[in-house]
Amino acid sequence: MFKNRKIIDLLILVLLGLALSLGACNRPTNSGIQPLPDTPAQDAAPPPDSDAVAPVDDQPAPEPPAPDLVDAATFIEHTTIPTGTILGQGQVFTKTWELENSGTTTWTPDYFLEFDRGDQMAGPDDQPLFEYFIPEGEEVLPGDLITVTVILTSPLQEGEYLGFWQFRNPDEEIFGAGPEADEPVEVDIEVRAGAWLDPSAGGAPAAGTGTVENVELTVTPADYAGDCPVQLIFSGAIEVDGLGPYEYEYTSDVNTDLPGWEYLIPAPNQFSYDSPGWHVYQTNFVIDIPADADGWIRLDGHGPGSSSFSEIYYNVDCNE
Repeated sequence: MFKNRKIIDLLILVLLGLALSLGACNRPTNSGIQPLPDTPAQDAAPPPDSDAVAPVDDQPAPEPPAPDLVDAATFIEHTTIPTGTILGQGQVFTKTWELENSGTTTWTPDYFLEFDRGDQMAGPDDQPLFEYFIPEGEEVLPGDLITVTVILTSPLQEGEYLGFWQFRNPDEEIFGAGPEADEPVEVDIEVRAGAWLDPSAGGAPAAGTGTVENVELTVTPADYAGDCPVQLIFSGAIEVDGLGPYEYEYTSDVNTDLPGWEYLIPAPNQFSYDSPGWHVYQTNFVIDIPADADGWIRLDGHGPGSSSFSEIYYNVDCNE
């Protein structure tokens, strides 16, 4: 009986302990600490990087690409020998154009005038652009003007003649005038027997008196041996003092075994000048010799107060 009583008392103590524990769990707290709301996780800041790219403001500005350089010309006017000018046979004349550098390059002594097509009129295949006009500083900047000149000779046959010329840069590239920089400049003349033109004034003869001081005539080559046909170049110069007018003519004789063959020489012509003083008038022409030949050609110059002449001999010995 006593033993059972102890067991009952032990059970009562255990139950009382449990009751006290449950009561403590349900008692409200006064600590004042509130739970934090849930927040998204923040990425950690990256560690310093010694190779990091500097801000844009600290970067050097990239250099703009270089513009493409373009060669181009604009035709302004025919300074001499306008379109349709009438010339005599075998007359030396000076053709000049005025042009503008309308491209983006600077023209230098390395630029050339080049024959393109048509009638070459004894002109060169090419020549420096500054052959007869050297601009200040030896360069033509974009927007600047230049006069370009070539020395030509009218053909011996009557008729209309048209020649075209373009330009060449130091890289051997061809260019011209017009919207696409591909149009040539031109020489347009008509040759008539007995016609003539004052090469200095470009028009009618000037009245006055003058004298012929000297006449010179040369031939290249003067003595030839080799393959034929061969081209002989005759060049004449008439030195005068005064206004003129003056006249000149060629006479010739040739010996050849080629039956019926003869060559053309310039017809008589006139020239004059519009200013007093000393002048030199030039005349030249070309003869193609197809077979053995020898002979002479004479150039006579006549002025109001005098006359003079020059005579040369040549010989052509063709290979069999």
